[in-house]
Amino acid sequence: MPMPTFPQIAPPLTREGSINGIISSIAAEELSLSHILNTQGEKLQYVLGTLPGLEKAADLEEVMKVNKSVQDTMSDVMEQQMLLTAKLSAILRVANSMDRSHNQKFKNVKVTLKERELIVVVDTVEDITLEQGLFSHKAEFFETIFSIRPVIRQKRQV
Repeated sequence: MPMPTFPQIAPPLTREGSINGIISSIAAEELSLSHILNTQGEKLQYVLGTLPGLEKAADLEEVMKVNKSVQDTMSDVMEQQMLLTAKLSAILRVANSMDRSHNQKFKNVKVTLKERELIVVVDTVEDITLEQGLFSHKAEFFETIFSIRPVIRQKRQV
């Protein structure tokens, strides 16, 4: 399967804008999964004869076919759910690493996507050795999930 391509974003996103965009995307996928689950429930109601307006329940052969279909779909939904959980976890790990000292050292954060790198430029005059180390460590999982390597760069304020 080919790797997805991402459009260049101008002006560069802020940290909050990037996180909000990704979380909104995950929420939209979660909503889609809920619709799929609802459809599977309606299939089961149909074969059991409990769907409003039905005269009779399905025969055994039809019940078995629908049961197999629902099982396959539920398996796919579970896989998708695990992927969405991993995406959210990767985002939160990287975001959390950016303020491990809880001192809010970054005054301005700009995020730019260039090829396969998510470049996070932070303005600060403070020592961010702790944040850089944790960011690099958390970036590995992010790269595994998104195939994009987050990189943090310091721009010193004058």
